Amino acid sequence: MDYEIKRADTADYAELIRFAEMVFSVDFSKVRPNLYHGHPDQAEYHLLVTEGDQIKALVGSFPLELRIGGIPLKLRGIGTVSVHPDSRGKGYMKLLMKRQIDEAIADHTDLMFLGGQRQRYGYFGFERGVTEISFHVSPTNRRHHQEISTEEIRLIPLADHPEYTEDCHSLYRAQDVTSVRDADRFCEILRTGTSSGWVILKNDGFLGYASIAEDGSEVNELILNDNSLAQETVFRIVEHFSRDVQFFPTWNQRELIRALDGIAEDCSVQAEEMVYVMNYPRVIEAYLNLKGSHSALADGKIVLEIQGAGRFAIIVENNRAQVSETTDAPDRSLSHLEAMRYLFSPSSLPLYETALERSWLPIPIIVPRPDDV
Repeated sequence: MDYEIKRADTADYAELIRFAEMVFSVDFSKVRPNLYHGHPDQAEYHLLVTEGDQIKALVGSFPLELRIGGIPLKLRGIGTVSVHPDSRGKGYMKLLMKRQIDEAIADHTDLMFLGGQRQRYGYFGFERGVTEISFHVSPTNRRHHQEISTEEIRLIPLADHPEYTEDCHSLYRAQDVTSVRDADRFCEILRTGTSSGWVILKNDGFLGYASIAEDGSEVNELILNDNSLAQETVFRIVEHFSRDVQFFPTWNQRELIRALDGIAEDCSVQAEEMVYVMNYPRVIEAYLNLKGSHSALADGKIVLEIQGAGRFAIIVENNRAQVSETTDAPDRSLSHLEAMRYLFSPSSLPLYETALERSWLPIPIIVPRPDDV
């Protein structure tokens, strides 16, 4: 049967949700309310394959604006990759993925990201690159730290107390890694997946907020205005849900990481989401300068030749990085996938051969968890 590739519009919104829910057996209005619950304006970010008037495949590509230490980056998150069971093997996913990638390049997108099977998306130019740190804190850890009092810390659901939305939003906007989250949708964004927003109070004064899974198993974002109270807050969350909790700070939250490191049962560092770097100079500069704002970078220069992307000189002077195209002889010549592993993946740490590489690399890419698609 003949097929057509089309961009969805508001008239397709209800049907594309129904189609995705059929493929995944998931209630998307609950797990992605910021995209699929009363937001027909989000329809335009989906490409569809149709046969007649029936959707047979869809791929979403959702724009996201990040500010990394003040540097704006244009991102796109790939999500809701769906193919009808009767249409698998027809190449529809490949057609839609290629079209979304081509449109992102034309739109001067700096970075795309997605979650999925590594080799499947490696064919399209994606590689694991978002560095994720997690700490496991248990009720047993709490029992061994009775000297830390949690009596003054209280958790309340943000959805039930919207009067704290502006406090949460203002605190978030003050961070050095932020996405553009409108205040009127802030609570909704914190509900991504099975999580929801919680306000954290100390003696009834505003201390911060968290995005916590419904069952309390994960804290996907925790931001406080006073990190000296981080351990009290962490233990209060463990007490509130009476279970082991996995905390996912972003790697630039050094004070929170230090607090977790002092009390957690264990810690892991891994490359999680997959990325496709489209603008190497801008992405390297943004994240390397963020790293430099938290730790010293050695002065020096590395020239990278990235096949299909260009040749770039990375220069650090006085803890500031600049990246530009060059004709200088390369120190390394890498494929696109090799370059992303070399630059961004924590698994490359044992492979660096020089002191300069070990000073700069890996460069941890951050995409805030509540902004996942």
